[in-house]
Amino acid sequence: MSRVEQGVRDLVHGGGLMVSSTMAMVDRMRAGNIVVREYRTEPGEHVECTAGPADDLLVTRYGELREVTSADVHFRGAIVGSDQFIQMEFADPPVDQETGDVVLIAPGALNRSLPPVDIEIRITARSATGSHEAGPYYYHHRPWDLLDDDERQRRAGR
Repeated sequence: MSRVEQGVRDLVHGGGLMVSSTMAMVDRMRAGNIVVREYRTEPGEHVECTAGPADDLLVTRYGELREVTSADVHFRGAIVGSDQFIQMEFADPPVDQETGDVVLIAPGALNRSLPPVDIEIRITARSATGSHEAGPYYYHHRPWDLLDDDERQRRAGR
């Protein structure tokens, strides 16, 4: 692992940063004994997700972006049982040209701190032929402590 990769790993692992990456870097982190929970989704798909106590990192992958040269990721999350929303933008993450995915890495601690939230993700995708909206992608996050063993297993990810 390069010094830059190690620095990024330390920042993310320490809960200080959400970053975009490639699956090659995620695979190197796994090889370095970093515990990674991974979810991948296609446009229109719903994913039930969580972050477990042993998860160092949570990787989310947004698919069907082959030939996209740049993208902006737009998050809108409804906190379950309230009228509150979380909105976030992630400008210009790279598209992993090998997988055709935008790959985002967040600290497990950050995800464990989230309340129950239903998130809709839309991506503004740009390619040589113009721009279009990709998605929406849906994630239904529930805190680990609120899940029974069956539900934890169902949300296992990869």
